[in-house]
Amino acid sequence: KGVAAATSAAIEDAGWNRRIEIRSPQTKKMMYWNCGKDPRKEFSDGEWRRFLCLEPANNLAADALTVQPGETAELALSINVARMIP
Repeated sequence: KGVAAATSAAIEDAGWNRRIEIRSPQTKKMMYWNCGKDPRKEFSDGEWRRFLCLEPANNLAADALTVQPGETAELALSINVARMIP
């Protein structure tokens, strides 16, 4: 688990020869995590080792957004998948 100070991040997936780019200009951080070997998760044996979640986050107190009852907040997310050039 970790947090990177960025509005975008990328995963290079050599197994599928692709690069996955995630952008979210309204956030200040990208959070990455893996659930680990948790029997409550729906993974086959060892499958969790190939799992990575990367998501935008304003998860620190300085970045927090408070939404009062009746108010709304929007967060945009774009995902681009492209072939990696050998």
